[in-house]
Amino acid sequence: MDVINFLHFKDVSIVNVGNDRLNIKYSVVEMKEAASSFRDLAFLQDMVKTIVYIDNRKDVDSVAKYVGSLIGNKQVAAYHSIKSEELKKLRIEEFKNNEKRVLISTEAAGMGCDIRDVKRVVQYGYPKTLSMLIQRLGRAARDPTLSGTSIFLVPPRPGSDVPQELRGYVETTGCRRRYLNTYFENVHQDVAV
Repeated sequence: MDVINFLHFKDVSIVNVGNDRLNIKYSVVEMKEAASSFRDLAFLQDMVKTIVYIDNRKDVDSVAKYVGSLIGNKQVAAYHSIKSEELKKLRIEEFKNNEKRVLISTEAAGMGCDIRDVKRVVQYGYPKTLSMLIQRLGRAARDPTLSGTSIFLVPPRPGSDVPQELRGYVETTGCRRRYLNTYFENVHQDVAV
């Protein structure tokens, strides 16, 4: 509404098409190992096509090295803003074409990243906002005929800088889709499990 008022629009209709993704299973998993070890990502050995979001470039390269030691360096791509445009384009094409099975990335592979057959998205640690989290997790199963999984890997104790809406998402004992739909003012639809 602030934008509408700022731009002095009159007689405006607002249509909320929502961001609910019925084909994604949302889960939160508490890290068992020290976050800096990245060992909680060992499940990536299953070679499911996955994007892992990390919030800083240094850790992207470290995680890519760790995951590469598990599944082979040729199966993993690191992607962040410091990489050249040519290399980023190559890495996205390799990932799209299944030459790479795991893409480790910062927000650089966020908006505009529409790779339809990604089966799983992992957020490693807390992002800055719930909106950022849902944007990233929504990269899973862009093809609506596929089912996807989103995993939010969190440390056992969130820092004091973690926003309340993210804490609420992690701590809810109810349906996480319902939590997101309430927060984003979407109409909630129950799905068979």
